[in-house]
Amino acid sequence: MKEVKANLSPIFSIVFDDNKRIMRILKGVADRLSPVLNVKFEGTTNKIWRISDKALIAELSRAIRNKKALIADGHHRYEVALEFREEMKRRRKRQPADASDYVMMYFATSDKTGLTILPTHRMVEGISGASFRNKMAEVKRFFDIIYAGNRKKMFSLMKSKGRHAIGVYLGGKDYFCLVLKRADAGSLIKSKYSIYWRNLDVVVLHNLIFEKVFGIKGKAAENAVCFTRDPKVAFDWVGERKDRAAFFLNPPALEDIKNIVSRRERMPHKTTYFYPKPPSGLVVNRLE
Repeated sequence: MKEVKANLSPIFSIVFDDNKRIMRILKGVADRLSPVLNVKFEGTTNKIWRISDKALIAELSRAIRNKKALIADGHHRYEVALEFREEMKRRRKRQPADASDYVMMYFATSDKTGLTILPTHRMVEGISGASFRNKMAEVKRFFDIIYAGNRKKMFSLMKSKGRHAIGVYLGGKDYFCLVLKRADAGSLIKSKYSIYWRNLDVVVLHNLIFEKVFGIKGKAAENAVCFTRDPKVAFDWVGERKDRAAFFLNPPALEDIKNIVSRRERMPHKTTYFYPKPPSGLVVNRLE
């Protein structure tokens, strides 16, 4: 921001548009006008419309005025923007507001037809098929273990079982689905965070499997666990060595995310991936 004097990438936020008022306004614009930009990037078509009608802008402002926005992606950009604003204030010694008092933000509505939440899967160094089998009795303290035999059945089981169903791949034909024996994981996990946070599948995985069963936590977890949104990457990675395992997650529900952030709690690291995202540089917000 200091170098280019601009925001190049917007903070990604979500607003709940329960009566679809916001979407009706925007769809009306898209139906009447041609986009000012239409570009394909990494397989996704991005279109931009410009609204210059002051009455329409006022209507849109009223529709969004009292809503709370959840930061889905860009927490660090937001924190940096606050620091940048304070630095600019010190430089100008509390002069009237200028562009540094604002930051570019992208609003997506909660409409499920336009917003997809994807999970981030875990790849773990140091867990082999043999070590997993040695720990099965401990795993069974918390989970029912279902042998799947192939990736298609594993994902099908995860989808049908829903919440607290975790896929595991250990190489070869070792595909499993772990299903938590309790509907509520809250009492199994000690944390200062809310029951909604403790019931996230990623929290269940890290606390009950990685920490309690395999003793992977703290610095050891940072070194052993890596992340991917692409299941194929995880399958290929496990296939390269015998001491590797991949754990697959269902995406968290938007309602759970809302319940967590409304309590001013942050989602755990690498929990969600919101799609689609506008590419950096698609819109630039100049700060001078």
